[in-house]
Amino acid sequence: MIKSQINYMVEWTLGNILYIVVITLDVILGVNLYQIRKKKELELTRKYFTGIVLFFFAHALTRTLFLIYELLNSDGIRILEIFYFGTALGLLCVVFIVFSLESTVLTKSKRVFTIYGIIGVCIMLLDIFMQVSIGDNKLSILVQYFTQPILVTVIIFVYLKLAIQSTGRPRIAAIVMIIAVIFFGLGEMSNTKIAYDLMGDWLNWGSPIFIIISLILFFISVISFYKND
Repeated sequence: MIKSQINYMVEWTLGNILYIVVITLDVILGVNLYQIRKKKELELTRKYFTGIVLFFFAHALTRTLFLIYELLNSDGIRILEIFYFGTALGLLCVVFIVFSLESTVLTKSKRVFTIYGIIGVCIMLLDIFMQVSIGDNKLSILVQYFTQPILVTVIIFVYLKLAIQSTGRPRIAAIVMIIAVIFFGLGEMSNTKIAYDLMGDWLNWGSPIFIIISLILFFISVISFYKND
């Protein structure tokens, strides 16, 4: 029993340290992409970079809020508003990627998916104060379930189409982005109580490692797409 508790504490501590690495990496990569964006001449390229830069900064803030919530919760202080605000920002991260795609390669959509995502984020933010529940589920959680999967599907569809139709460096960049999205999804979805119950406490440190891999792949993919623009 004591050994099991010690193992859990070690894995929990390691996980939180790795999430600090995630936050730091978000900021470093976001700043680097912003610096690269300023040197780009094509407006289309700058728009694509803008969405991804905003993704990195929003994700850094999201993970900071989740880390604060986790540390406070370990001391018996449970402030759910921090968790729900972080969840709303998590959806906003996905919206920023969709925005970068709808501003460049998916222009025929008229940014309908970006607008759809922003509406979802706004409802989630309002629900922090309204505290609306439908049945046993909180409104913001239901909104996330109905919004995020659709946006992620759009992202994967666009990059899959690019991977099939493109050649050379753009094809490789698209494939790398698809792998990054998969790792990102694994990292985010495995950071839940259900995942811990099914897979074990190793996910305390496994989840942030998945996310770290995904962030590095995101960065590589983005700079590969528009390397010479």
